[in-house]
Amino acid sequence: MVLEAIRNGDVLRVFDDITSEIIIQKDHLTELDSIGGDGDHGVNLERGFLQVRSQMGQLAGEDVGSILTSVGSILMSTVGGSTGSLYGASLIKAGSVCKGKSELTAQDVPKIFQECENVVARLGGAKPGDKTMLDVLHPANEAISKAARESVDLVYVLAEGAKAARLGLECTKSMVARKGRAMYLGNRTLGNYDVGAASLCLMIESCARTVKAIDSSKTGENA
Repeated sequence: MVLEAIRNGDVLRVFDDITSEIIIQKDHLTELDSIGGDGDHGVNLERGFLQVRSQMGQLAGEDVGSILTSVGSILMSTVGGSTGSLYGASLIKAGSVCKGKSELTAQDVPKIFQECENVVARLGGAKPGDKTMLDVLHPANEAISKAARESVDLVYVLAEGAKAARLGLECTKSMVARKGRAMYLGNRTLGNYDVGAASLCLMIESCARTVKAIDSSKTGENA
């Protein structure tokens, strides 16, 4: 059997696990951001996702689209700066893709990632190769779209996206930043991960792990 969809409560679990991952990785993300940014990326994301966690009780029972929109709005209002705008606007747009849905399917995921890539490219004015979160989002989007054409298994689709995201993150180490404050450091950005790409990669990998765990628990229940 394959996991073709997760329900709204599972989506909340995905965000709860992302929150835990951000808390664990906060210092790492802040250290990365101190190289070419304000040094507050990890702290800001932690604040935003803790606020998301605090609102989960109110989001229980909401449809998938409403959950994504609400999480996006919370991040936009609490994280601040370009990070809050990019993550927030992306999730709000993703919410419109899933409006009224009680389940999130493998076929919904590529639509979500495509909309997120469109938002990030438009708001950030970046393209793949500029050493931004697009260097994780673009390859993840391509891998997810390909996987969704091959299978209805949500675990497989997200696993393929996570693998591509990790490879994209590794590639940012050999890039020179062309956007944001880091662009002024030029070649000094070589050898380091882009912090936005790093946080996005962590989120995608966390999502893939959670959905795999959900699948395992459902398989156990049906055994």
